[in-house]
Amino acid sequence: MDLMEKHEKHLEEEMMPEWENCGKVTLVGAGPGDMGLITVRGLEAVRRADCIIYDRLASPEFLRETRTDCEKIYVGKENHHHTLSQEQINELLVQKAHQYKNVVRLKGGDSYVFGRGGEEGIYLKEHKISFSVIPGVSSAIAGAACAGIPVTHRGAASGFRVVTAHGADGLSEIDFSSMKNPKETLVFLMGLGKVEEIAKGLMQAGREGDTPAAVISHAAADRQRTVTGTLKNIAQRTKEAKLTSPALIVVGEVVRLRERLMLPFLEETPFDELKPLAGKHYLVPVIRSLKSPEREKTSAGFFTKTGEKKSLGEMLQRLGAQAEEVVVGQIQTLQCNLSKEMLKEADWMIFSSSNGVAGFFENLYAAGLDSRSLAGSSIAAIGKHTAKELLGYGIRADYISEKQHGEAFAAEISEKAADGACVLYFSAAENSGTIENHLKKCHLITIPVYENKKTEFTCEWKAYDGILITCPSSAVRLFQAHDKKRPVPFVYSIGPYTTNCLKNMGIKEIAEAGEPSYEALCTLLEEEITLITPRMEYAEDIMGYRKEFLEFNPKEDMGGTGNLRDCETAREWVDYVETMHRKETCPPELVDSDIYLGVRRRDKRIVGMIEFRHHIDHPVLGLWGGHIGYCVRPCERQKGYGKQMLRQVLNKCTEAGLNRVMITCDENNTASEKTILSGGGIYEKTVWSDQLSAYMKRFWIEL
Repeated sequence: MDLMEKHEKHLEEEMMPEWENCGKVTLVGAGPGDMGLITVRGLEAVRRADCIIYDRLASPEFLRETRTDCEKIYVGKENHHHTLSQEQINELLVQKAHQYKNVVRLKGGDSYVFGRGGEEGIYLKEHKISFSVIPGVSSAIAGAACAGIPVTHRGAASGFRVVTAHGADGLSEIDFSSMKNPKETLVFLMGLGKVEEIAKGLMQAGREGDTPAAVISHAAADRQRTVTGTLKNIAQRTKEAKLTSPALIVVGEVVRLRERLMLPFLEETPFDELKPLAGKHYLVPVIRSLKSPEREKTSAGFFTKTGEKKSLGEMLQRLGAQAEEVVVGQIQTLQCNLSKEMLKEADWMIFSSSNGVAGFFENLYAAGLDSRSLAGSSIAAIGKHTAKELLGYGIRADYISEKQHGEAFAAEISEKAADGACVLYFSAAENSGTIENHLKKCHLITIPVYENKKTEFTCEWKAYDGILITCPSSAVRLFQAHDKKRPVPFVYSIGPYTTNCLKNMGIKEIAEAGEPSYEALCTLLEEEITLITPRMEYAEDIMGYRKEFLEFNPKEDMGGTGNLRDCETAREWVDYVETMHRKETCPPELVDSDIYLGVRRRDKRIVGMIEFRHHIDHPVLGLWGGHIGYCVRPCERQKGYGKQMLRQVLNKCTEAGLNRVMITCDENNTASEKTILSGGGIYEKTVWSDQLSAYMKRFWIEL
């Protein structure tokens, strides 16, 4: 038994005799900001909690780690804006300790470092409530470290002092006269609004005006920003940078070390700016899933075990983004009557999702059976994540669909199952009917084992960088609650079914992942552009794009733009694009195709255009034109936009049912050749184009 466990046991033994029916409160320090910086024991307490009372300095990502039945109470306190007073929080802790067995008070940093944890502990003990403390990493040290500033360094600082700038009597409690030692680092917490007063106080006390100083906003979080200067100018620089709280102030010679400890090509710190989505803020509606062995967290801390499916929020956080989750649904198991005889008759068992697997096994165990009852049946799974879920129960799928959507899977399994075969399909209460439509030749029994129940929720429609939608039900529930007075942020869809649902709801700005997976969705976010069907909203920029090409080089081929060169108005070209989209309206001498605008998300500027021809049964396209043509705006070249457009259009080729596509480039266009090779292009041969009077290299890309 370690020291901490002895401490907890001593407190329980001391207090429990008088309050045997009372729960326990654990004061947990959540660390400086990043979720990965909480202690192992602190995270374990969060996961065990029946009730969690948290403040604004604790990362909201911690709420994902709580049990689904855990009561979550926000008691955040900001300057002049208190949800509850400290006295009310103390009373709330006692109240919840009488209601629950395990209550967690989650605070940023360390509970006993300007966190008023001591006051809460005293109040709990006075009311004979058992409590314990799990220390946290204080932002006073970690926040500075994440900004590249050590609080001590040989030759620069032999010690440090931590001071609150938010005391009951303001700065009057601070003895500036005792802070003259240049070998002592000073760290002021909660002092963003008093930077100028602090700097003046230190200079009046004798510190030199050129003493280095830094202000670190949102330390160790995805929005971390740091401003450096001296006591003379730090207040003005902080004001100009428009930093927001929470923030800490560091004063001393150690601030000079920041330049030496930072990577030279980074504007901010090594801790944060290496992450590709740093500073981004996304809204993520989620459906709470069923628990299963594969989803259980290890006791080793935040990082999940190998093979576990991570939540989308976790993946976004590790890329540097802030993910604000809103729970719009809860998966619940449906009871069904499984028998050994029924399972024995099955030739095939189909699982279309992780929730279907978890719901099936919960019913299996409830029936007094186990995985031996599956012997003799072939097991089919849609996608690798469903297959991994089965592995969590010791079952290896006999067939795993490469494509993670029901339409393709149903067609594939139909070829494998014999006529009249008994097929058990463990599904959601509501499903699309795709499996049933494709397996009419079999004796198919659909068994609902779970349902997606809507939950009550509230959502703040902020200026998000985007909304991530992972299933149609999330789309419907979220946008039904949309405040029509607020604009809809850009929407990122996980796959075609979800995209169709969004379009039917009138959502226009949509980018779709290359495959229905969290990984593909995150990859999409890392790209700067998205492909959008041309429409009049972009009329001015379409004609500006045309003008720039004609002025840059009137003879340059505008590949992937159709007849834009010859169009006098955007309306004329948009109508042409719509005509080309359908075989019925496409001119007989041409090939039906889809043309897309490559739009940069941050400013909605067209940076390129790309065309996907539905086939190349054409004398020109079949020889040197190929399935895909594209061009990048002259002023936007050498930024990787061509590669991004190609990656995204290849996904659309796959959706259209193509197995491979041909793409070409001028033999002297090395930049275009590199783009094609990056997309998986395999060189075939070089051919002559009479129309272009040039040799063209032909490449094939397997899909």
